[in-house]
Amino acid sequence: MMTEVQLPLSESVADRHAAVLTLLANPARLRLVSALLLNPNSTVTQLAEDMDWPRERTSFLLSGLRHAQIVKREGVGRARHYRVTDPFTRSVVEMSLRSQ
Repeated sequence: MMTEVQLPLSESVADRHAAVLTLLANPARLRLVSALLLNPNSTVTQLAEDMDWPRERTSFLLSGLRHAQIVKREGVGRARHYRVTDPFTRSVVEMSLRSQ
């Protein structure tokens, strides 16, 4: 039986993961990503209501997560729906949700 050789993370992967972890170290961002994982394709309005935040705060936080390529926004008619697209972020936050 052949075993897979484990190598350390490449520098570029380690940089990307560290940047994601830095963003998720902010409790508001972490909560927002967890809300998106629990309710994929939510709108800003839905997320703001779920989080009990103003729409402006929710929109601002989503903008930063979009810029970091953690979430994507898709238009459906006039509505804009958000979802988590980064696999590393997804696995970290899902693990966080399981450990509550």
